[in-house]
Amino acid sequence: MTLYPAFLQDAKSYSPYDMVYSEIYGMNQVSVQDVLHILEKNGVTVEQVIQLPYIRDDVFNYLPVTEINRDFGCDYQIQEGEFLNLFQYNLEDGYEHNIQPVSTVTISGDRKLQSVGTDVKILFNQNPTFADKTLI
Repeated sequence: MTLYPAFLQDAKSYSPYDMVYSEIYGMNQVSVQDVLHILEKNGVTVEQVIQLPYIRDDVFNYLPVTEINRDFGCDYQIQEGEFLNLFQYNLEDGYEHNIQPVSTVTISGDRKLQSVGTDVKILFNQNPTFADKTLI
């Protein structure tokens, strides 16, 4: 059973950033300057802006390892043809988590990628435009 104090802690751990938005399918296209201006007009000071390119299909978010390492202080060593399963959970939140990594993924019809493992770590907030599983 999880009680109210845990909800507050969960909100903080699962939302390390105050705002996340996604430009997808030609929607939500707004310049960083426009976002900063809107926030500034409303008294919000922006400390950091991270723009992370990603590709999404029906099942996976595909994130570039170079940008993940640079922007989130990670040190993932992933070679071409490989991927890492990323599960953004706090394992201490009191809930059960369905962590089922995939071992291979086929992209572009015939290109097969091989898993190099799994990491359970919250890097950024969830967003409804993201797929259920994330691969780096």
